[in-house]
Amino acid sequence: VACSVVAVNVVRAHPLSRAVYNAVIVYLLVELHSGYNLPMSLENVLPEGWWAGPKRHYHHHQDGRSFYAKFSTWLDALAGTDK
Repeated sequence: VACSVVAVNVVRAHPLSRAVYNAVIVYLLVELHSGYNLPMSLENVLPEGWWAGPKRHYHHHQDGRSFYAKFSTWLDALAGTDK
């Protein structure tokens, strides 16, 4: 989260852009940490494997050696930590 705050400050984003960005990030983090796999979650709406979601985040906390990416799955696939 600190990296994204720095990035928004570096590019000197418009206040409305910051507000939209904050709302989106809060939604994504709440969805990720809620533990609920709802039908309207991005993990279920987007094609298979595009979005990490609460299931992968739960497994990350159970295992601690996999699923490091917060939202997307392609970095885990690239690093081999998606198993």
